[in-house]
Amino acid sequence: MLIRFTVENFLSFKDREVFSLIPGRGTLKSHHKSKSIKGTSALKTAVVYGANASGKSNLIKAIEFGKDLILKGNKAEQP
Repeated sequence: MLIRFTVENFLSFKDREVFSLIPGRGTLKSHHKSKSIKGTSALKTAVVYGANASGKSNLIKAIEFGKDLILKGNKAEQP
């Protein structure tokens, strides 16, 4: 389960950006959260929106790259 993802120096992301599913301190209701996993509550869903060319697709590509890196690893002969 993805709780927080940080991306930096990837495609259009020069500075560090954080995509977090940890609920804020706002007016959050109990039905907005998923079950607590090891003491951490996470939101059930998230929406990525913004203007054209604002990096939405690059965020998805960064998450996919991170997933592949974790699941498949990195071979020494690849840059």
